[in-house]
Amino acid sequence: MAIKKYPLRVQEIKRIKPSNSEPEIIHNAIVPFSGLPQGLPGKLNVRTIDDLGFSTSKTAVYKTVERTVQGKEGKKGKFHLKNNGISLAASSVVKVTNDLYHLYIDEDTEGITNGGHTYELITRNVDAGTAIEALVKVEITEGMDEETKEEVAIGLNSQVNVDQTSIFNTKKVFNSLKDFLAEQKHPYGDKIAYQMNALEPIKVGEVISKLVCLDAIKYPLDREMWIKSKHPVSAYAGKTQTLTLYNTNLEYYEKMFKLLPNILELAEIIQMVVPTEHARQFKNASNKVAYIDTSNVKRMYILGKDSKSNLIDGLVKPLLSGFRSLIDPNTLYWDRSFTEVKKVLKESLPELVMYLKSTANALDNKANSMARDTRLWTDAASTIDKYK
Repeated sequence: MAIKKYPLRVQEIKRIKPSNSEPEIIHNAIVPFSGLPQGLPGKLNVRTIDDLGFSTSKTAVYKTVERTVQGKEGKKGKFHLKNNGISLAASSVVKVTNDLYHLYIDEDTEGITNGGHTYELITRNVDAGTAIEALVKVEITEGMDEETKEEVAIGLNSQVNVDQTSIFNTKKVFNSLKDFLAEQKHPYGDKIAYQMNALEPIKVGEVISKLVCLDAIKYPLDREMWIKSKHPVSAYAGKTQTLTLYNTNLEYYEKMFKLLPNILELAEIIQMVVPTEHARQFKNASNKVAYIDTSNVKRMYILGKDSKSNLIDGLVKPLLSGFRSLIDPNTLYWDRSFTEVKKVLKESLPELVMYLKSTANALDNKANSMARDTRLWTDAASTIDKYK
């Protein structure tokens, strides 16, 4: 627990005790822009957009609100009537003078629960000297327990659709993954986005779905009758379903974390080598199919290089998932060195590309349909099993 003091200067403030049997106390304040403290923590703010619904991409609404903060738009002095304001969780609120209060906030578990971008816009413009003298509503709730803080953060942010990723992040579902990546000092650890509209390039849902693709226990292979094998098709088709599976079986998937560096590397290799082999087999026809992207340069963050021709993300997963054949069910790790795993990919690649092409022919080159087709998942698994 790291509790820090933040000064809050108010114009008006009212204290409310909703229930004598519950510990929470609510302070409703009208605060001058310049009265907001700088540097409030925002870990409880579920999404990276505020209650007006704008994002970090500087949408028209975002720009309108900023112009209002700067006095360039709208009737001055009415900001607190037009904006839903800022909500905070605090350990305690202490009166110093009639217009000065000290907020004591645990930086790990408290701070902004809603209105993060309203706060960011105001404090940034105050700091730059470009904000007018206006007011904003601030509601501070003190005395909430841990579970209530999470529920309040999620509830306040429900005014705009919040994806499952952000909710799970607020519930600390991804904390063990963050700790693993930090401990292992993986170079891509700081490139993973754990909530909606975050700017990091790798979405945590993609990381989790690739982990689930190599789950050989919950999705066993039937080598006697391949068509009866179970496949994690939801890793492509349903992000919410996959994240829910991860959350429900967190301790189990934590045991697979040691595979993650190899899984993510293998996925990028598949994404890059399939188009090369596809062009070799079909005389550069890869430029004319919907499932290979040649129009955008894609950064491979694990391999540390850019690629101009790539298998689309969704179709990486059926091929990646075939490598369950090489997972030892007792250790939840490879049954050989990772160098040997990559050798299996090299040897099986021509056949994998052949099955990819035949699936495309059967489904009119529709990439989404291809990625959902269990026959492709089965063909990939049986092919990799054959070459292992």
